[in-house]
Amino acid sequence: MSQVSGIWTGRSTLFRNSSNRRRYGAGHCGAPTLERCVSEGDPQSGTFVRNVVFRGLTFAHEDWATGAKGYADIQAAASAPAAIQAVGALNFKIERCTIAHSGGYALFLGRGSKHNSVLANELFRHGAGGVQSRRTCT
Repeated sequence: MSQVSGIWTGRSTLFRNSSNRRRYGAGHCGAPTLERCVSEGDPQSGTFVRNVVFRGLTFAHEDWATGAKGYADIQAAASAPAAIQAVGALNFKIERCTIAHSGGYALFLGRGSKHNSVLANELFRHGAGGVQSRRTCT
């Protein structure tokens, strides 16, 4: 949090960033929406995203724009996007988070991702599935 400015949410407290620990309120907090959260390195060039930790956050109502022609896919919706996508991620951790109501998968771990952990999370109501791991990403 300290390296990125903006508004971040937690289960009970909202802070602008960790260098300015001004409390914005207690209780349920919200933030502007994203289509998906992406952490992307380039394993082929040796560029990795390292030591990212999401702990105690809720990611909900991720959108999936299918386009004018709709969507058709092979078994297991292999090309469906995910609410959180990590490619080339090392030591990527998602702990005690809720990922819910996404149009595709909850989490995608792609090419070059290793030494990652997904612990004690709630994943529910996803259009395609929970956790997906494969070599390429949409």
